[in-house]
This record gives sequence, C-alpha cells and structure tokens, in this order.
Amino acid sequence: MEKITNPIEVWENFIYTPNLIIGTVMILLIIFGLGYPAVKALRGHWRSWVLAPGIVNIPLTWFQRRHKWPYMLLCFAVALTTMLPTIYFEAANDEHMRHLWWTLPIFWGPWLVGILSFFWWPLWATPRWNRDWERKKVEEPRAIPFTDEEIATFGAMPTDSRLRRRLLRNARACGLYAAGQENAYVPPWRDIWDEHNAGSSLPNS
Repeated sequence: MEKITNPIEVWENFIYTPNLIIGTVMILLIIFGLGYPAVKALRGHWRSWVLAPGIVNIPLTWFQRRHKWPYMLLCFAVALTTMLPTIYFEAANDEHMRHLWWTLPIFWGPWLVGILSFFWWPLWATPRWNRDWERKKVEEPRAIPFTDEEIATFGAMPTDSRLRRRLLRNARACGLYAAGQENAYVPPWRDIWDEHNAGSSLPNS
C-alpha cells in the first residue's frame, strides 16, 4: 500500500479500519487499568500499601522487600502508551516508521525499566512521603507513612468531606498494619474516629 502523508487522510483511514479502533481502545483501557491504581498509590492519599503484607512471595521479590508494584504498573502503562504511535503509522501505511519506532529507546526503554522494577526500585525515585517514612522507620519500626501534622490536618477537614473519611480510614489502616495485623481493611461505611476522641486512637508509631 502507498504511504499516506496527509494527517486528515490518516485519520480517515483509521476511522474506517475497525481493527485499529478496537486495538486503540483495548490499549487505552489497559493503560488506564494499570496507570490509575499506580498513580493513586503514589500520590499520597492512599499509603497503606507500603505496609501491607506481600500477596505473592516469589524469588523476584527477595532482592528488595519494599513493595514495588505501583512502579511496575506505572512503567508498563508508560510502555503501552509508547505503542500508540505505531497505530498511527499503521493507519498511514508507513511500515518503515513503524519498524523504526520499535527500535528506538523511547519504545523499549520503559519495558526494560518495568522488568527491572520486579527486582529493584531506587528509594530516590519514590514519592517524598515514602522516603520520609523509610527514614523514620529506621528509628521507629512501627511508624506509619502519615505524620501527626498530616493526621491533624485531616481531622480538621469538614466532617462531611469524603476525602477526610478516606484519608483517616487509610491512616488507621496504616496503624493496624504497623501494629502487626495481616488485614487492616476498614469498610468505608464504618466511622473511623469518634469525633470526641479524634487523634487519640491513631498512634503514629
């Protein structure tokens, strides 16, 4: 087939090729499925995952006990994102660029980093709240990844705030994991703190 250079014609070819549309939708769904929990885990509102017991104990995890799954998911989400240009080249009938793209570091680099994350992930490449907690737990083994100041800030939020409830629920889950519990799941419908005792039932160490 002749290569298409006009972007409008490429778009038209994409629209009238069901396989390209289905492939694009599937890749986007997988990217969202991998990226959403990874970003949610790293941005700081959900931190109990760093304390949760490992679900799968395989030799790959023995190199580094610290949880690495958010970084794995994020790396593979980025890697899949780099596949999207190949769909454009496919719609443009540009086999040369499609094959060339597969050889570029921007394409295979995220895949290699994702595979490396199964074994090891550097502490400096983790969120600040995680680095602070890692340093703190050296002296306080039962420390949780929320500071007293942060917990006080959460408690000062409006009582009807859903974000407040999620943050306090997660802070309590961290405390339960740090205390040695295997399962610290707290149902969303359960009140986490008694408003009269807010701040007294959730130690930070």
